[in-house]
Amino acid sequence: MTLTKVDYKNLVLKISLKAQAKINAFLKLLPFFSTWPAKWLTRIQFDLHPVKLIRNQEVYREGELANNVYLI
Repeated sequence: MTLTKVDYKNLVLKISLKAQAKINAFLKLLPFFSTWPAKWLTRIQFDLHPVKLIRNQEVYREGELANNVYLI
């Protein structure tokens, strides 16, 4: 079997757009991002990095300097 370069690119694009739409839908649920246009949400996705945490894990302590913004 073979897959042409054009078909491969189309496949990757479809997968990428589907993933972006899923993240945009999540961000739209958050009040801060609810009014942002999809174009802006898509742009910030490349700077968002999922982090797995365990229940009751301390992420940030009041008074500490913050290096990140957490969307929970």
